[in-house]
Amino acid sequence: MKSKMTFFVLCLSIAGSFSITPSSANAQVCHTLTQCRDLQTSVERRIQVLLTESGPNLDPILRHADGSIHTMTHQEADDYCVGRQTSLPTSRGLAIEAVRLGAAGIRETEFPELPLDNIHVRAEITFMASINYEPIYKPIDNTYAVDFYYNHTGYRTSLPADRQPIEVDEYWSSSMFQRSSSSLFNQSGPRYYLLTREGHLLGAHNTYYDNGNRIHRDTRHAVRCVSRP
Repeated sequence: MKSKMTFFVLCLSIAGSFSITPSSANAQVCHTLTQCRDLQTSVERRIQVLLTESGPNLDPILRHADGSIHTMTHQEADDYCVGRQTSLPTSRGLAIEAVRLGAAGIRETEFPELPLDNIHVRAEITFMASINYEPIYKPIDNTYAVDFYYNHTGYRTSLPADRQPIEVDEYWSSSMFQRSSSSLFNQSGPRYYLLTREGHLLGAHNTYYDNGNRIHRDTRHAVRCVSRP
């Protein structure tokens, strides 16, 4: 009974946020499981539309004078965007951009401040994985928490030919995936999320040092700053 009442209240709350009048809000109340599932699907689709409308726009990929893509380390990319009085997009901003390009969507966590080893967080991650939503993490204190969930299914492949993006590469975000790490044989700087050509949000090192093989690598990727208003 509690879950039914919660969903009923949720539906009315969402209806109110869409500026539905009292008479039309009544039409949004579901009375059967099938009706509620249909309403839930409709609401989730509407949420994704609102997300894409509210998210930041991104500048075109930074290019050299000859048209080739100008790749940068994360630090260089961050400095470049700040120099333009803007910033790199967050991981959420990249996810919203991916949804605009056909990705299935974004869902919120119920436990944004709980660490990953919490039993409720683990159960939520397992459930979300069963419907193809992967957790996108954020650092909290000395550990990590789920920021949101993201499903890349349909990225670009669900778009018609006339809507295929011209700007396809791997872009840096400002969001940290993992803090700096070190071991006996190697050490690396922090890892930051980037949007891959396939629509995944993955972590990439800014710098990487392999002491065993004497390798020092600065990872370079494409840059798209958040568009200024």
